[in-house]
Amino acid sequence: AGLALIDSAPSVLTVAGSNGEARIPVRADETGAPVLPAAILMSALDGSAKVVDGWAEVSVARQSFRFLVGAPLCFCGNRLQPVASPASVTRDTLYLPFQFVAEILPSSLGSRYRYDERRARLTVAGGAGRSTVARTPPAPPTETRLPNGLRPGHLVTLDPGHGGVDPGNPGVFFPRGTREKDVTLQ
Repeated sequence: AGLALIDSAPSVLTVAGSNGEARIPVRADETGAPVLPAAILMSALDGSAKVVDGWAEVSVARQSFRFLVGAPLCFCGNRLQPVASPASVTRDTLYLPFQFVAEILPSSLGSRYRYDERRARLTVAGGAGRSTVARTPPAPPTETRLPNGLRPGHLVTLDPGHGGVDPGNPGVFFPRGTREKDVTLQ
């Protein structure tokens, strides 16, 4: 689903939370993938983000997320997850993939965050920050989709391509000891 975000990303994301509403510009990175300025996003989410030893360390609602800067990888808690586009640093600004608000936060912290694609709006529910923001009722579906986001009739096939005695590319962006097959199979 992350690759679909590249084509459907809005120009502005609205975050509705305890601090009111914040409008955050969505820009394209050098590959054309949608990204968000981390400082503005973290201000709206009462979170923090910093770059340490090549990793973007993000903390939101006491949950830790680590993005390997320049590589499409994210540790969500202790689970390694590939992402559609990498975190990046341009000049002195950290940018996080748009997929973070559209998919990763809602799937990791679904009781707290809900992303409405139609309205380009991330809603922060109960317990975030200093007050509670009520959840926006779900928008009626505009087209039929399966729970995984695909349209009926689509078939997705994954071929990890490595295994057994061939572990695949060790990868310059992988944490030490992580192999290509481990990321692909996960």
